[in-house]
Amino acid sequence: DLNRTKAEGVAALRNFLEYAEGRAAALEKAVVPTQQKCCDGIATAIRKALQEKGFETDLSVGRSEYRIDIGVVDPRDPDQYMLGIMLDGSGYGAAKTTRDREIAQISVLNGLGWNILRVWCMDWWDNSEKELKRIFQKLQDIQNGVKYSDQEASKSVKEPVHLQGNASANAPVQTHAAQTKGAPSYRAASVPAQFLSADEFIEPGNEHTIQNMIELVIKAEAPVSLSMLTKRVIQSCGIARAGSRIQSHMNTILRKMHLKTTTQEDVVFYWDKDQKPDAYIGFRVSGDGENRRDVRDVPVQEVANAIYTVLYEQISMGQEDLLREAAKKLGYTRLGGNVLSALASGIQYAQDQEGILPGVNGAFVLSDAGTARAEDTMKSF
Repeated sequence: DLNRTKAEGVAALRNFLEYAEGRAAALEKAVVPTQQKCCDGIATAIRKALQEKGFETDLSVGRSEYRIDIGVVDPRDPDQYMLGIMLDGSGYGAAKTTRDREIAQISVLNGLGWNILRVWCMDWWDNSEKELKRIFQKLQDIQNGVKYSDQEASKSVKEPVHLQGNASANAPVQTHAAQTKGAPSYRAASVPAQFLSADEFIEPGNEHTIQNMIELVIKAEAPVSLSMLTKRVIQSCGIARAGSRIQSHMNTILRKMHLKTTTQEDVVFYWDKDQKPDAYIGFRVSGDGENRRDVRDVPVQEVANAIYTVLYEQISMGQEDLLREAAKKLGYTRLGGNVLSALASGIQYAQDQEGILPGVNGAFVLSDAGTARAEDTMKSF
């Protein structure tokens, strides 16, 4: 009578006796959740260890029956996974054949650009420290050997993976710098490495070094968002991610520097001292790898200048088409929610600046001021 005890051993014995009596489902029902519970616990423990080392992770990556237990986010590009860790849990057990378990799943994931590391539960129980060292060594090898290039397929994009049917996956977001002839690509600053631990980063004696890094990034990338600026600086220090202490210290240093800033929708942008936000011309096309820029990191001034350029070329355009073409100018071919929001803000900004006007049937046209801004933008290329 299981109502009289909570002992797992008694419950297991009862399930076994029912199984021996011919009720196979009873044992199967008892075993599978226990196996998954154990693997979930291991995944949580690995995730905690990774987070303590500064790595961001996601659990159960994917939407199909077969999921990657732990996805380790690439600190150089938060939209990518640098490593997938797979355990021998329910997904492993659900594979019908040894080939499916040991070859097919891994091969498909490798074909989709994943770096995969298998961690066996028995090995974890036997020596978890050894397994963690193996994981961290793999991450270090990837960081030391990875080469960021124009081939996005060589990385695992943070989109849900599918391993069923034809084993397709959502295609990576492709950027097209060639979409706008002559428009410059966004270029990441080249900052000399200054290896500092998280504790050393916040030491007062290193503040001047960090200020120099900030100045280099602003000179190369301004207007640049706070998140991009922080990312460049901490990566140059060899720090994987900005925790609360590091971000707070970074903000303190930035306030002391009295830099030129603008704010849009709670995102702070830093400008070079010679740049004038209201008179800013030009825009930059999102590239690949380190030169890829999330649309949330694009200042509204650049978005507006892309809009002016589209209308200069097309004369008149409805809002939907204008959003799509301006997104292409900036290097984004997928009109996701963030892209649409950023482009809509750009249209509103252009209207507030009286650079575009509503024309016939709701289409937008350039004003004289917008025409001048478009011409100046194209001359800047």
